[in-house]
Amino acid sequence: ILKSADDLISANLLEAEVYAAASREGIDIRDAKFFVQPVTLLTPDRSLLSELTQVFSKGYCRGADAYHLACALYLNPNADDVFFVTADEKQRALAKSLGFRVAS
Repeated sequence: ILKSADDLISANLLEAEVYAAASREGIDIRDAKFFVQPVTLLTPDRSLLSELTQVFSKGYCRGADAYHLACALYLNPNADDVFFVTADEKQRALAKSLGFRVAS
């Protein structure tokens, strides 16, 4: 899925999540940075209250997961033409209910 994407964009939180996972797994951060480099990190320039309200209107998820979904809505409010990739089942279900395309 990622190899076929035109653009890889993620909330800037991805950087901390990748490096935390690398640390947990004993991977040097300098090696883990190669997972982040091909991704454009999105940093919203305003509050995401509107997008977070949309996310939580569909159900509950952890704050970090909600932030990623809210950033995706910030990027594309209609959720069209965006493929949301996650390994988390609850986040995937919320992404689908928001209108994003998701992997099954």
